[in-house]
Amino acid sequence: MKKSLFYGILFLVMALPAFAANLTINGTPTSAQFINTIDRTSMLNLTFNLSNTSDVYSPFVVNITFINVTINSTNGMNITNVTAIEIINASGTVIASNTTNRSADTFLIYFGGMADGGFLINSSNANRTNFMISVNISSAGALGNNTRVNITSNLSFGWVGDHNVTLNTNQSATNLTTITDVHASASITPRYVDTFAFNQTFIYTINITGRDDVGNITMLVPSEFVNVTIRSITKDSSTNPTDVTSSNVSSRMNISFTTAANSLIKINFTANITGALTNTSVNVTLVDSRLNVSADDNNTGVRTLAMTIIDTIIGTKLTALANGSDYWEFNISLNFSANVSGSFLFRMDSWTNNASQTIDINTTNTSYATARLDANGTALANVTNSYNSSRYVPMIINSVTPQRIALKMIIPGGTPVSSTWWAKYFMLFIVDP
Repeated sequence: MKKSLFYGILFLVMALPAFAANLTINGTPTSAQFINTIDRTSMLNLTFNLSNTSDVYSPFVVNITFINVTINSTNGMNITNVTAIEIINASGTVIASNTTNRSADTFLIYFGGMADGGFLINSSNANRTNFMISVNISSAGALGNNTRVNITSNLSFGWVGDHNVTLNTNQSATNLTTITDVHASASITPRYVDTFAFNQTFIYTINITGRDDVGNITMLVPSEFVNVTIRSITKDSSTNPTDVTSSNVSSRMNISFTTAANSLIKINFTANITGALTNTSVNVTLVDSRLNVSADDNNTGVRTLAMTIIDTIIGTKLTALANGSDYWEFNISLNFSANVSGSFLFRMDSWTNNASQTIDINTTNTSYATARLDANGTALANVTNSYNSSRYVPMIINSVTPQRIALKMIIPGGTPVSSTWWAKYFMLFIVDP
């Protein structure tokens, strides 16, 4: 009795329909006309339409274990210059890649077996799953070579199971795409600037590292940089060449050369800083006549912060005769938040007492106040009611060494006697580029 039941169950299991899927594969080439060396370039989007031959399994999955990608090229291309073929899923993640060609012109990209996850096509996902095939060409790739990605047949795929696969060969290859080498490294100085600095000078340097020359660039500065003004442009070894045109509209600087630069582009510009920025970048795009490329190895981050921090202020001489030569003096101890050099600017409002009387800091021809670097009595600047970039104390500062500024205020003749004089003062640091 038990033995008969066992054989009956075994017969039923063996009689279940074998699982198979109908799988249609279509390809859609991207619109890429150029492959820039080093960069990842998406070439072919493969879409898998899945249905099963039986209603028993629903939903169900099909597992791809590998795909064999063929590279077709015109003369001059060394297949070893293809440094990687990558498979990118719909969320933009690289899920499989290979850096070694399998034969003269193919790359075998292995997803792994079912136990490894593989690449699953799921019938519950609207019967559609897709991934992108991308290519990466080394910096030695032949300029002007035309290259394409090709999936040659059903046999280019490996599957778990036996399925009915239809590859639309009319859509399984990309158009020929031209190899370019448009690259440059970019950097900016200074990397730290004071909050609310004005006429702050920046130098943006673009070193061309690719084999293709660069004839156009677009620089995008942060919106917190206002009154941006281009002061000079250098192309290769020529400053302000005659074949350059430039524009500056809505924080975007466009610069074009009639004859492209082959080694260096340098832009000297000034800007006012409207607020504190933890870290922001001045980005540049290399605008080749064929494609737009971001610069490599960017060192273009700029941090704006309160550069000068007041530690203490001590009055060292607080009484004076109102005779036009006697004075008050204060020592102001300062800490700094960056390691830079530049110009220390100081301004003050007029002095006021409790009787609403005032002492003007400056007249048309005379400044009654000076700020002096205490460590160097010769480094001083006149103080007025507004910042003046021609009146500054040159300083080299760092974040671990305090410095002391001496503020000296000469008391003009006829100043009312009072013990309640006070004034607001302000400091700004313009960093050397």
